[in-house]
Amino acid sequence: MSENSCRICGHESSGKDLANHIRKAHGLSSEQYCIDLIYGGKRPACPVCSEPTRYVSFSFKKYCKEHSSLAFKEGGSKGGAAPSWNKGKTHQDDPRIKVFSGENNPFWGRKHTETTKSRISSSKTLNRWDLQERFDSRRADFDVQTPIEEYRSRQSQYLQFVCKTCGELNPKTLQAFERGSLCQKCFPNTSSKAEVEIADWIGSLGFAVERCNRKIIAPKELDISTPEKKFAVEFNGLYWHSEFSPSGISKGSHLDKTESCLNSGWSLFHIFSDEWEEKSQIIKSMIEHRLGVSGFKLNARDCSIRKITTKERREFFNLSHISGDANSLESWGLEKDGNIVAAISIREPRQKKWKGLIEIARYATKPGYHIRGGLTKLMKRVEEFCVSSNRRGIITYSDRRFGEGLGYERSGFNRVGDTGIDYWYTDGKRRFDRFVFRAKDGKSEKALAQESGVARIFGCGSYIWLKELE
Repeated sequence: MSENSCRICGHESSGKDLANHIRKAHGLSSEQYCIDLIYGGKRPACPVCSEPTRYVSFSFKKYCKEHSSLAFKEGGSKGGAAPSWNKGKTHQDDPRIKVFSGENNPFWGRKHTETTKSRISSSKTLNRWDLQERFDSRRADFDVQTPIEEYRSRQSQYLQFVCKTCGELNPKTLQAFERGSLCQKCFPNTSSKAEVEIADWIGSLGFAVERCNRKIIAPKELDISTPEKKFAVEFNGLYWHSEFSPSGISKGSHLDKTESCLNSGWSLFHIFSDEWEEKSQIIKSMIEHRLGVSGFKLNARDCSIRKITTKERREFFNLSHISGDANSLESWGLEKDGNIVAAISIREPRQKKWKGLIEIARYATKPGYHIRGGLTKLMKRVEEFCVSSNRRGIITYSDRRFGEGLGYERSGFNRVGDTGIDYWYTDGKRRFDRFVFRAKDGKSEKALAQESGVARIFGCGSYIWLKELE
């Protein structure tokens, strides 16, 4: 198998063509393909500081950016530029160094003829067979309308492509087409618009807002930052932050940013584009709470507590929790003036290792509300249930995309671990629970996902919290 062959199926290709094939046929970014199949499943790390090294075209640099200067000292074959052979020498003491100037230059006074110019231009232009092969590489996405014989430039000429999904005409250069450029109607570049909306909204709360900051966790960029609160927001578009992305995205990229912020004394809040489109009020309420500006503030002692019905539970969590409702054994709510302003639900733990415990399935407050002591008050009912049903404790999780779960710590929980990085599948517009593509009928999860035309998008995982009862 040649170096230009796909190591999974043997498809002959190279460069961007190979990267596009890997993404479309196998659902992998070129970077992940490189890690799995060329580097034995382990991403190379800098030998000096153990930080991940930079990925470049099916290979990784030997050193991280901070220590890249070391590569130049080692010489070309060992990871850097070889020392110049003529260093310290001149044409006067080394005959290998030639000097041409003026009439001594063999090309002095000469110009390309029109025939030569035409020949050079033709040599740089793809022949019709190579051109057709590049069109065919994305046949599932686009039909080309521009006749092959009219092609003349890879970078400056706009060719006409028609999206096979929506039928929209998409003018693109061949270079953009090869690099994975998408249909503007099916995959509009909404990230900037949404980021502006979020930044403007946070600014309307009375905070100074910065965009695209590269100083807080240099050289990484943060989309939106609020220096006064040391709070930052990342807006993650489903296509560009998934394994669909032509530039590739690593499994731990979102968590890496979260931890880099924590190490710098900042907190980071991740928003997926579908969450902003469908649940912006919940997102706004969560951010207001973290910035300490919730619209309505109540004390739990001023609220009554009662068991709520299945219908009430569903309605409340679907309107108040970022993940919506979940089936439960029991649920209770805090009520003020006839309105449920906070609620908690419990269920049997999904994992066998937590047998004998009860799991908090959902806890949320009504959007726009901050209930002081709300979780603590509702936890008393959960603990009463545990005692009556001979449970030895309570388990719950906090999603690291949104914070560190310190509310549970204040309520007497101890952090006992984490789940590892989680993921969903996406078609570029929506997210699907990974269990939708659970292996069945002899087909693996990966195979079912590829057949469905979806790719993975990664989260940050969750902390695991345990409260043991005496």
